[in-house]
Amino acid sequence: MELLCPVCGELLNQTEHSWRCGQGHSFDIARQGHVNLLTVQQKHSKNPGDTREQVASRRAFLDGGFYGPIRDTLTATALELGAAGPVLDVGCGEGYYSSHLAAALQAELVGLDISKEAVRYAAGRYKGPLWLCAT
Repeated sequence: MELLCPVCGELLNQTEHSWRCGQGHSFDIARQGHVNLLTVQQKHSKNPGDTREQVASRRAFLDGGFYGPIRDTLTATALELGAAGPVLDVGCGEGYYSSHLAAALQAELVGLDISKEAVRYAAGRYKGPLWLCAT
């Protein structure tokens, strides 16, 4: 999967600790494994998206199994249809659905969400190659 720099549009290349473009724009890979591609100019608030408390509450609810049948039906349908990765989840939240799907498909998973907190949780839920925080 190719990623473009949100500042200049050039191709981003992964290094050990960041993603960089030819113009020198750099986006650090957080220790949790995600990359924030949301530039300061694109933010309408200091911390856009859901707060840590909102994400933690949602995760606790989802981990309670209440939406397990939906998650399992999604995954079973994808497997029945012969779906193959990579999996792209736009608005991934904390990764409840996409992490389960990617694990079942044994696929690379890329999740996009405006909430840095949600992406941190998602990166902890599925140790896939790449999680992004972007608009």
